[in-house]
Amino acid sequence: MKAKNFFVLCLFILSSLTAGAQTHENKKFHPYHSLGLFISHTQEIESLNENSEQEWLSFPSWELNYNFKFSPEWSIGLHNDVAIETTEIENENESTGKGVGENEGESSNTKIERSYPFASAVMFSFKPDKYFSFLLGAGGEFVDSDSYFLVRTGAEYGYEINENWELNANVTYDFKINIVNSLSVAMGITTIF
Repeated sequence: MKAKNFFVLCLFILSSLTAGAQTHENKKFHPYHSLGLFISHTQEIESLNENSEQEWLSFPSWELNYNFKFSPEWSIGLHNDVAIETTEIENENESTGKGVGENEGESSNTKIERSYPFASAVMFSFKPDKYFSFLLGAGGEFVDSDSYFLVRTGAEYGYEINENWELNANVTYDFKINIVNSLSVAMGITTIF
């Protein structure tokens, strides 16, 4: 008799777990928006220190990321960040004409001071599981009167606090045309609406 009761209890538990899994799988997806605020640290290898030597510079930055999740795995968004520091970089440009002491076609190094660089990129995000997303997109970095094209890649980890809030950590790398590349590590909070 005890074996029969135990078997019935196990069958009941197994059937309730299966029913719960089926209702979770049958849950219909609804598109939604999200807005995240992040504090980050950005690193650049080719920045110059106060002695005009190249080194890794790390400076604080803020990110504001908007996403529209249009399927369970895919979203598109606008990711923006601004560095909260003025940096000086050495940029290597191809010379188009003869300058003083230069031969035609020689490259020259110029110092560029960047005050509060702002970057914005249209990003596609692929989320293969509950926590991780992989990011890829393109945009620009806008500094003073210059702008530079960039391609951004990254990965993000999201931990759901409740159905409307999420904690996030991300790592992104910006491949920039005609200026130094940068790596950013960020943590933030996202609201879902």
